[in-house]
Amino acid sequence: MTPFEELIQRIKSLRDPQTGCPWDIEQTHASLTPYFLEEVHEFLDALERHGPSSAKTWEELGDVLFQVALHAELLSEKGHTDLAQVARRLAEKIVERHPHVFDPTAPRYGSADEVNRAWERLKSQRKAASGAPAPNLFERLDEIPRSLPALQRAARMGEKAASFGFDWPNAEEVRPKILEEFQEWTEAQTQGEEREREELGDLLFAIAQYCRLKKWTPESLLHGASDKFLGRMQGLQSLLDEQGLRWETESLESLEAFYQQAKARKPRGKH
Repeated sequence: MTPFEELIQRIKSLRDPQTGCPWDIEQTHASLTPYFLEEVHEFLDALERHGPSSAKTWEELGDVLFQVALHAELLSEKGHTDLAQVARRLAEKIVERHPHVFDPTAPRYGSADEVNRAWERLKSQRKAASGAPAPNLFERLDEIPRSLPALQRAARMGEKAASFGFDWPNAEEVRPKILEEFQEWTEAQTQGEEREREELGDLLFAIAQYCRLKKWTPESLLHGASDKFLGRMQGLQSLLDEQGLRWETESLESLEAFYQQAKARKPRGKH
């Protein structure tokens, strides 16, 4: 058997009602959802921590594939499809979505932005050819999953709007919008918590668009800031340990002083 066929057979064995694993047998699409999301995040974490050459990273990617295969087996048991058909349809979709790669007569593109705009046009053309009305901007935005991390969803909304020509010309043009939203958030602090929350959300949305136009991933930037804070707190803890001190006995002013020392010890952006 090929590795692909062996994987399918092992999944079927796990789900066998008589000889399979009790845990795997009782799983449903709904019960597997949190595990699927967790495995994806564990893979991404391993990729960042250990790099693409690490066996740990490969193992975590295998766990993601296990979740995919298990969901496919659940579909197969209901007679809907199977993993081979899912893979076959994926291969077809890759060709359909990349005529600039697989069709020698199709135009070529010089940037990812050009590809994205061309793909949106292609989708609209195919919808029109099928007799369905071309999707409008709202419908495109509504397709973006609400389950995405909020900053990522905001950036994706900006991408979709840009494909319809509704966007800032460049990142620098977003700066005044960020300052405007910051001012509105500042003023909202005297207008009640609900209004303040709303304006803070608007500020975060504008920042996400700035990141998008700079080709930065807002999620990665925030993770970087969190990692930097984590490193400084590690340094703070080391300073306390060196002097035999404890968090509980130190004042906020003392802890802040140690924090500044820890900050000075580490290069900016490192942890």
